[in-house]
Amino acid sequence: MTIGFVVGFCKKIYFTDSLILPVVLIASSDFVYCFYYYVTEFLMRGRLHLGFYFIHKFLPEILYTTLAGVLLFELAAHLEKPKERKRKEI
Repeated sequence: MTIGFVVGFCKKIYFTDSLILPVVLIASSDFVYCFYYYVTEFLMRGRLHLGFYFIHKFLPEILYTTLAGVLLFELAAHLEKPKERKRKEI
């Protein structure tokens, strides 16, 4: 819930043309989620190989999620353009 609150709070400074803020928010929230997952699932059981988990688990998930977010953001922006043109004509 904390991650969602921070992302929602950043909506005030969000511009639809800029891709930087959504990418940073996606990557950072996914990193925080992965770290929480590591703490609750592995660290509490004594598995201290953070470097291994970061390279083999966290990094691929962060890259995949960020790439999927960028593609979906671009698709949504592309679909929104005709609606904006229609609003400007009215």
